[in-house]
Amino acid sequence: MTYENQEFQHLRLVDRQRTLAGISVRGGELFDCVIVQVDDPAYPIRIVDSEIAGTRLVNSAAFGVRFEDVTVTDCPTPADPVFLDGCLFRHLVLRGRLGSWLFREMPKSIPDDLRKAFAEAEQRFYAEGEYALDITEAVFESASMFSLPGDLVRRDPETQFLVRKERLAGADLSMLPRATQRRLKRAARSPFDSTVLVVGRDEPDFKESLASHRQLVDLGIAEA
Repeated sequence: MTYENQEFQHLRLVDRQRTLAGISVRGGELFDCVIVQVDDPAYPIRIVDSEIAGTRLVNSAAFGVRFEDVTVTDCPTPADPVFLDGCLFRHLVLRGRLGSWLFREMPKSIPDDLRKAFAEAEQRFYAEGEYALDITEAVFESASMFSLPGDLVRRDPETQFLVRKERLAGADLSMLPRATQRRLKRAARSPFDSTVLVVGRDEPDFKESLASHRQLVDLGIAEA
């Protein structure tokens, strides 16, 4: 099913077992659209074999959704970032100019036993070894990927750096910029052994941020 130059506003898909497949969205806008599933770590809501291109993503998010074989191309985020909390990814390709994206764990408002069940489901899912994301051609303003295994992210070594927990252990971070220190400390708390740190090519302080991350490579903390 193809949607061209359509505006979707305030769409909600909540706690329903459903697979959305073969969807193509081109142009238009998603405004305040949310998919929410925070009760079942079997991930009953899935989006597969779909694409979205040239669509403005405004204040939109997903919680507890599985994405598989999905491509996103040139979709700006003119307001808040795209929030993807507690989601699973297999073969999600992000490319072109994309604004800001946050890949996060389940919110702390979810009961502890459920958060633990979702976290265990994530570990089992990613243990299969398929790549989660391909961001080699993505141009971000910003991106946070602390809830994803960095080894399963295909990346551009020029601006996307791999950090392993084992290299952080005992490392002296005091000489680094505070923003970089915060990101490394967050990587150390990740549920996975490796994390990708993204320098957004469209971020205002691109040159300074890139220099500080290349310093991590020189120090042996990160891999290009």
